[in-house]
Amino acid sequence: MSRVFEKPMKKFCKFDKNTDGIGLVGRHNGQKGDFSVIFLVIWEKMCYDRSRKRADDCKGKGRERPMEERFEKQMQEAIACFKLPEYDTIPDVGLFLEQTTKYISGVLAPLSGVTITGSMIANYVKKKLIENPVKKQYSREQIAYLIFIAIAKSVLSLEDLQVLIEMQRRTYSAKVAYVYFCKEFEKLLFYTYGISTNYEMVWVENSIPKTILRNTVIAAVNKVYLDHSISLLREEGFSSPKKD
Repeated sequence: MSRVFEKPMKKFCKFDKNTDGIGLVGRHNGQKGDFSVIFLVIWEKMCYDRSRKRADDCKGKGRERPMEERFEKQMQEAIACFKLPEYDTIPDVGLFLEQTTKYISGVLAPLSGVTITGSMIANYVKKKLIENPVKKQYSREQIAYLIFIAIAKSVLSLEDLQVLIEMQRRTYSAKVAYVYFCKEFEKLLFYTYGISTNYEMVWVENSIPKTILRNTVIAAVNKVYLDHSISLLREEGFSSPKKD
């Protein structure tokens, strides 16, 4: 295993140098079982190995890879300036349904496969994922929930989202949960797209709520990346065979 990853990984995992492997025993805070930490470390090594192999292929064979370079550039440019709004900057004057939909759609526009409509929002209210709007107007807290729901619904059912939101309400305020979600999502997004070269968790804490949310973010970020990749591949002419 590369020494580049040996030092940071020792913090979380036990090494087996004879097999160049990682023992699945977490050592975070002296506790076992924070497998999201282990997954992230293994994932980071895989990404590093993949990028090194790509670089070695180009250097060793002395050839350019224009399609790969163009693909990577297009991917990165699409989300290079992406940033979720800070909690205190979300409008709190009360937005009507159409205004709320337009605001959230504008925020999430760079993310492939992430959408929200007025009918979706009405359904989330009906299913009690968010509270009823006051005088048909949505508050800052409701909009923050809707941003999270719009991203997470690509990997979780509405029933599962209800469980997560109920767990959050019992442990953290909406603002604290939203701030953590935004920071974790942005860090993982830029790392997955290759814009940042390393990833550090926002809070290294072996708690059930944060571990579940972290894994939700991992799944959502990878779904965004896959949707974006497949969309670009279609533009390059890759498509499913036409039926006779």
